Amino acid sequence: VHPLPRDDWWDAIMNLKKETDILQTAAAALVDAALDAGATAAEVCGTYAERTKISLEKQDFHLAASDEGFSLGLRVLRGKRQGFASCNATDPKDLREVAGRAVEIAGFSPDNPNWTIQASALVPKEAPASLWDERLATLSLQTQKDWALLMAKEAMQDPRFRLNEGSVDVSSGLSLVLNSLGTHQVQAETAVGWSLMGMAVEGSNITSFDYFGQMSRKAEGVADRIQSSARQFRDKLIENLNQKTAQSYQGLVLFTPRAVIDIFLSGLSYHFNGRQLAEGTTRWKREDLGRPVVSALVNVSDNPWLTDRAGCQLFDREGTPTRHRELLAHGELRN
Repeated sequence: VHPLPRDDWWDAIMNLKKETDILQTAAAALVDAALDAGATAAEVCGTYAERTKISLEKQDFHLAASDEGFSLGLRVLRGKRQGFASCNATDPKDLREVAGRAVEIAGFSPDNPNWTIQASALVPKEAPASLWDERLATLSLQTQKDWALLMAKEAMQDPRFRLNEGSVDVSSGLSLVLNSLGTHQVQAETAVGWSLMGMAVEGSNITSFDYFGQMSRKAEGVADRIQSSARQFRDKLIENLNQKTAQSYQGLVLFTPRAVIDIFLSGLSYHFNGRQLAEGTTRWKREDLGRPVVSALVNVSDNPWLTDRAGCQLFDREGTPTRHRELLAHGELRN
């Protein structure tokens, strides 16, 4: 018997009732078919997504596109051997073929003591109540086009700005994880993202290309944020037309958030990865917990409940509920 998702999610999920029923039925059928085919445990990660996109290219509208569909990934175990297969279909016959394929792949895979499928707890009450916004889910294509036009017009208020490409994407959908050990997680969410890529030109002075992207899970306030972010992006590029030769010096350096991610966090994240830890390829081991491993000036935490960030998730790929984790505190390894 699979536990039901949190009660306060149902309002959002019921907005996609038909799609939720199809996704859950297909996931349960995949699990059953995998067990019938010889798997000792099975897990399905499924999604349903609706997306519309309005693109900008070379100073003008380029394309309006939309798509929707289901995606199902099946992970199975035969003892300590793992197999995986995926599909975009929900037909019972197709699902049986996918299940058979995953079990067959597991039969040829090497044993790995780290492979496991487990029951997970429910998402805690402290997590965000919902990632769904009904106004965004029912947003008209005209409003989306108006947002794209607003972004383009604001960016090109200064004739020195050159728009290379941009877009406004609106999406809504479901994420589900269900396994044969009792895990049953469902999450409904909406999002809008907007981005621009461009450069500045003044005579023979040309900047390099730059890019920005932002997102929101609610329609409220998006127009103002689009206009403000496009203005800031444009002004930053225009300022770059007046760059002078930097003088060499020794001292503190202030990094932009994106530089911190690219230079610092991307390298650290490898060593926090569970698979790397299990395979023994990380810099740190379990016995390093509580020990200083980097400078005492470094503090890093993982907060997956920030709803205004693209990485916000209530559970992971295996259905395990997410939570705030302190990873490094004053240089000490905490998680």
